[in-house]
Amino acid sequence: MAHREVLSTPYPERVDQSLRMTWKAPDAGGTLVPIPLADVAALTLTLYVEDAAKTIINSRDDTNILNAGPGTYHATTGLLTIALSAADMQIVGADSPSAEIHVALVEMTYGGGKTARQEVQFTVTNLARVP
Repeated sequence: MAHREVLSTPYPERVDQSLRMTWKAPDAGGTLVPIPLADVAALTLTLYVEDAAKTIINSRDDTNILNAGPGTYHATTGLLTIALSAADMQIVGADSPSAEIHVALVEMTYGGGKTARQEVQFTVTNLARVP
């Protein structure tokens, strides 16, 4: 099961945005510590609308973001920054709703086969069909 963070601030459509999350895992003593880049085998992003079909946005379906594409992962702090483009922040609903809930699902494989999932839910507001 993924941990889901819900952002309360709505974001305008078609405007570049950044999402930041820090990845931690328990050490031998149970203390949460950052997962260093050297331990990360895979890091992917799936960006979708929170609708019945889980509609994929901008072809971001299991996209590699391990220091590639929109993703930057810090070597020691576990900080992941995802730079979402205007195309990632578009309203995709056929009925052009006034707002749409989007989810960024990030999945990580690290430490010899361990896995972690984190979701960030945010609202994108329709700006009357911004070109």
